[in-house]
Amino acid sequence: MKTILLLGISFLLIPFLSQAQNSNIDSKQYTAIRSINPYDTAFEDLEPLKKMIGNARFVLLGERDHDDGNIIEAKTRVLKFLHQEMGYDMIAFESGFYDLNQANEAIKKGENVKLALAKSLFPIWTSQKSFQPFLEYIEANKDLPVLGFDSQFTGEFLYENLADAIQSIVKKEVSQADFEEWIDVVEFMGSEYTFPKNNDFETFQKQHLQIVKVLKKQIKSKSKEDIEFHLHVLRNIIYSAKGYYFGNTGNKSSEEWKAKDSNIRDSLMASNLIFLANKYPTKKFICWAANAHFANRINNLEEEELQEFNPMGKHIKKEFGDENVYILGFTGNDSLQSKETRTIEKEFINTGLGYGLLNLKSLPKGSKFTSSS
Repeated sequence: MKTILLLGISFLLIPFLSQAQNSNIDSKQYTAIRSINPYDTAFEDLEPLKKMIGNARFVLLGERDHDDGNIIEAKTRVLKFLHQEMGYDMIAFESGFYDLNQANEAIKKGENVKLALAKSLFPIWTSQKSFQPFLEYIEANKDLPVLGFDSQFTGEFLYENLADAIQSIVKKEVSQADFEEWIDVVEFMGSEYTFPKNNDFETFQKQHLQIVKVLKKQIKSKSKEDIEFHLHVLRNIIYSAKGYYFGNTGNKSSEEWKAKDSNIRDSLMASNLIFLANKYPTKKFICWAANAHFANRINNLEEEELQEFNPMGKHIKKEFGDENVYILGFTGNDSLQSKETRTIEKEFINTGLGYGLLNLKSLPKGSKFTSSS
């Protein structure tokens, strides 16, 4: 069994460093967590989270990577606690802003919950056995919507719904040839995460701006909420296209990729979450994504490459304020870590705890440590 450490990162403290430091974290500063079993709803061991989170409207549940089953189970249990014990009533996921909107509309019309989510959430989660308790919980709690904040398209609804929805609005004001060429590019980007080499970007941009102009004209004669949503989808599309075309982000190897290549996506993800927060002003959000996206004070890290990275969490903190955003990062034991590198994960193993919680806000000022998260 891997050890799991929940890092309570309140008020934007993220002192993860790229080089090993001597940590001054005492074993007494950890709070033991009894279980990560998502079916364990005896939540007494998670009660300390109430004081740590306080009245924050957003709790950001981060993960070190997307394929650690234990962490997915732990996040699902914490999510249930936040919903049942703290009144959080909306989930926002690192998956398609458009796709999950369509999934929710389909669920309202009677579509099977698991099928709708399988068609909209990234398969990196839905394909995992450890994620099934999450899907079961949403199926049993249809009053807990799952929406998306990713600017990327992540499922089948793009190909099933978007063309008809946009064409029904623009109708004859955009030529059929232009529309078909535009939607072909959009669908290509949705599946390949890059701009097609055989298309001219300037032509695509002109077609796109024409569609936007028509939608804006329709905002008074049609459902304002529907038009505003589709305008936001179009905003995601054009900025993503610029990133793919000018930054060539979809064609870079892992060696060529730099953290700053995610800046456009992270900015759009933040914008999408802000859109959802404004649309549902009384809702309290549980957000699910990678730790990297939810990071805030990235300049605290000693990795030179990260100094140009502006993650989603930084934008969200700026928009809503420290007191309204609480970051809870998840990490765990990693057998692939260098034996020479001293990490907080290794130190946590030495405490003898199976699972634990560490409130980084409570650490002495200037605390530094290395983490694989």
